[in-house]
Amino acid sequence: MKIKRKTVLAAALSLALALSLSAGIYADTPEEDSFDVSFSRIADVIVCVDGEVSGELSQNDVVCGELIRLTAPAVGGKTFSHWAFGTVDAQGNKTISDVVASTRQKYNFTLNGKTAIFAVYDAAADASKPCVAFSSTVKDGRTEDEYIRMTASYSLPSSVADPAPNAVNPVLGEVGIRYTTNALLGCDAAAGDLIANPVSGIDVRAALTSETLEKGVRASTDSFYYAMGDWTLGVKNPGDGAYVYAVAYITYEGQTVFSDVKALTYSGLDYDSTLTANMAAPFYFE
Repeated sequence: MKIKRKTVLAAALSLALALSLSAGIYADTPEEDSFDVSFSRIADVIVCVDGEVSGELSQNDVVCGELIRLTAPAVGGKTFSHWAFGTVDAQGNKTISDVVASTRQKYNFTLNGKTAIFAVYDAAADASKPCVAFSSTVKDGRTEDEYIRMTASYSLPSSVADPAPNAVNPVLGEVGIRYTTNALLGCDAAAGDLIANPVSGIDVRAALTSETLEKGVRASTDSFYYAMGDWTLGVKNPGDGAYVYAVAYITYEGQTVFSDVKALTYSGLDYDSTLTANMAAPFYFE
């Protein structure tokens, strides 16, 4: 796969912050196949504080590729715990992921698709561990030749300052996404979701979280310098009804943390979502 790296520049209070988004290389992919991160779409953003939607957004369009800075506000009688991604449907029903996206009260992530994120209070979360979670999984394009685009957002422990790269210790850690498909695991699309309906002898979760890359598993990885960032991977449409299984991970100071495992079908992903909302302070949209 041919790599095309995009850099997003975001300015706030006269400071500039650069984040990089990349599609990863995996084996046996024709050179003519390429994946470009597209920043042209406008995307829905819903931010909930302590279970309630915090304001509406209308003043400016928020476009895919823009950096969103969030600061969890104080809530009377409660202690901020963590950020987590989730969903809010048209009826206002909320689902919050059990995966901790960050334990930092100030959290940055790059918008790459329809996103709902929750500031969670009075919950158990280990602030000494790094965090990684899928912030978006969307369809990039409208034809069968396009890609599933997955973005993992990582965050180091809240005590870690943003380090500066240097020649002595240039790599802080590793972040990545591992994935496989029904076909790579030896099953056809008729097998359905192998996580919801396991097939004897195939453990998708174990394969994706193994200490070594197992047969049928592909990986997209990079080193990182910053305390927060994003990693985006494009996987070509696996075919009608076929599933892509993916897990995001971060390795920091000898410990590896995995996200939840996503089971994705190309036909069921969102694309071209439209911004309908104006988020009040203390949130920054850049």
